[in-house]
Amino acid sequence: MANAKSAWGVEVGSFAVKAVRLERDGAGAKVTDFAVIPHSRVLSTPDVDVDEVVRISLGQFVSQKAVDKTPVAVSVPGNVAFSAFTRLPPHEPKQTPNLVRFEAEQQIPFPITEVEWDFKTFTSDDSPEVEVGIFALQRGVLDERLGLYAELGIEPDLVTMSPLALYNAVAFDLELNEQSKPVVILDIATRHSDLIVAEAGRCWFRRLPVGGHDFTSAIAEAFKISYAKAEQLKQEGATGKYAKQVMQAMRPVFTELLESVQRSLEYYKTTANLDTVIGVGSTFRIPGLRKFLGTQLQKDVVRLDEFRKIRVEGPEAADFATSTVNLWTAYGLALQEIGGAAADVNLAPVEVLRQQLWNSKRVWFAGAAAVAFLTGAAMFGRYVIDSAGLRSDEAKALSAVQNVERNHSQFQNRLDGIIGQATGGNLAGSLISLADYRDVWPKLTLDVTRAVESGSDPALLNMTPAQLKNENPKSRQLVLLDSLTGTYSPEGSGNSAKRFIDVSVDVSYSNAQSDYLNTTVCKWLRDEAQKQAAAPTPPFRILGDSISYNPASIQTLVVNEDGTMKNTTSASGGSNNANRPPRQDREQSSGGNTATIDSGQGFGGKQAGNRDEVAAPGGGMIMGSGSGGGSTAPADLSGANTDEQLGYGASSGSSSGNRDKETTMGALDVIAPIPPEPGLFAPGSEYHRGRITFRIEILDPAQPKAGGNS
Repeated sequence: MANAKSAWGVEVGSFAVKAVRLERDGAGAKVTDFAVIPHSRVLSTPDVDVDEVVRISLGQFVSQKAVDKTPVAVSVPGNVAFSAFTRLPPHEPKQTPNLVRFEAEQQIPFPITEVEWDFKTFTSDDSPEVEVGIFALQRGVLDERLGLYAELGIEPDLVTMSPLALYNAVAFDLELNEQSKPVVILDIATRHSDLIVAEAGRCWFRRLPVGGHDFTSAIAEAFKISYAKAEQLKQEGATGKYAKQVMQAMRPVFTELLESVQRSLEYYKTTANLDTVIGVGSTFRIPGLRKFLGTQLQKDVVRLDEFRKIRVEGPEAADFATSTVNLWTAYGLALQEIGGAAADVNLAPVEVLRQQLWNSKRVWFAGAAAVAFLTGAAMFGRYVIDSAGLRSDEAKALSAVQNVERNHSQFQNRLDGIIGQATGGNLAGSLISLADYRDVWPKLTLDVTRAVESGSDPALLNMTPAQLKNENPKSRQLVLLDSLTGTYSPEGSGNSAKRFIDVSVDVSYSNAQSDYLNTTVCKWLRDEAQKQAAAPTPPFRILGDSISYNPASIQTLVVNEDGTMKNTTSASGGSNNANRPPRQDREQSSGGNTATIDSGQGFGGKQAGNRDEVAAPGGGMIMGSGSGGGSTAPADLSGANTDEQLGYGASSGSSSGNRDKETTMGALDVIAPIPPEPGLFAPGSEYHRGRITFRIEILDPAQPKAGGNS
């Protein structure tokens, strides 16, 4: 999913509707608006019409704030959703979606087709284990909640669980990562509480059966008063007239909450010290609660009363600061929508994600939309024809239609199952990731072209071949690109995985300076590597230490009187090229991991008839058909002596003697022969062929990596 530039995070609590609007600000975020709309009655009050009260509060929110054109993220309480944390057996990374789906089908207590679900994997560099969190929500519950928002014109495109949103907010605001000390986050909600453990860049949470409602009920029962009055006494706390009696009434609930926290921490069984408990929610304002938990748990219990990374300036600053303790979940929701969440989990219906994907990739899907329109029109036309034929027999028509509907339902279920297995339940993310690295090869081609161009005098580039031929080859500052090859080389797995491309650039030049390539083309690459190290930007960075012009493998060739080339490189020099095959062999054996570009400029000539021959510079392009004649494979660089002499600048490319038999329309070089290119060197001239190698690291398009050469 493409991250929004701004978004609303909306949480419907028991006391109020709480919302925060964030905008991306570089690598951070800033608050542009917020709202706290108290309910007319507390939702936990007995006999209250929850939907009607929420509808009124949301209506006030919509009337006060502009939300129609801004993406909206909402949450569901942890007590209405399902969550489970488990460890996967050792496996290949590509098997993760299938393993997670299997675990989901085993652990979710509802049919997988009746829920919306998502997952989050947690890995670490020092452990091969993969831990996964599985989260699910029944479609009936989700449709009911989204329907309430839809009545007021709110169409959320992100739905997640409150504990995940809270974790995202705390992790972002306190900068929790793999090096941070583990902490416990305790959110005391109305009907329940959420205990979240944040450790080593991962989270684990558990629902506790004790909430603010239990404190209120205990006061109401002890004083024999209404729920509303008991709630008021709880909020007054230590400042009220009956503070001591109120605290005494709530003590059993304190004890029950303490026991639930202790059981959960014992179940987690971490080897790290959980010394800090962070309290969130208005219930933590009850006097004595923090001290009681800290004493009994023997841990530091702190309450988050302010945000570190976001703030509101101006007249509303005081109201925002007062509401901070209740805005953490809304903070986390908006943060995930703009791309700053550590746990990116979305339980929104697939239809919503599809619409969101369409909106962000509308240009890419224009062709697909046209095809879908034509297909729909054909189906509609078929339906009209079938309907006309079925009207004569109403009973028969009804039976046929019902049969079609059953078949459609079966095929749709099979299709959903196939898509789910292929994408691990994350179709939108799988489709979007297809275009993540589409600009790597074009950018690499551009950089190599500029590097090669740096070795050429601009004045020479504007000369004709005849003028170039009169220039002294030994002082000529001209580098020609023969081929560009890249081999994909991934290293590592999980979060530590890195992706590299090993690049080979074959060039030709005649300058007599021994390190000419090193002082021109390689220098340009090293300068570019230093720039990228200082400010790395996607799609890749050049690793400066990997740049080499491989002096031992440079070959020297001489132009014969008849225009062919003679390889004069010594055997010892040519042997250093053994670790990289000739260009035609490389193209045939590279497989799916190697991409090659042959420029065909300036150095071509006839194709060599055998492995001993080197094509002359300045020859013509060869177009051929069939399995023999006209091969456009570049000449071998093996460096052996020539046995067969080729014509200077000749355009014939037949290697099988069957050229006279090519009379079909496919023999393009016979129908429309391409004239040869003029040569660039006079007989007796020398020129060199060399290979420049370097490595690039592919960067994540969302998070550029730190600079520096590796």
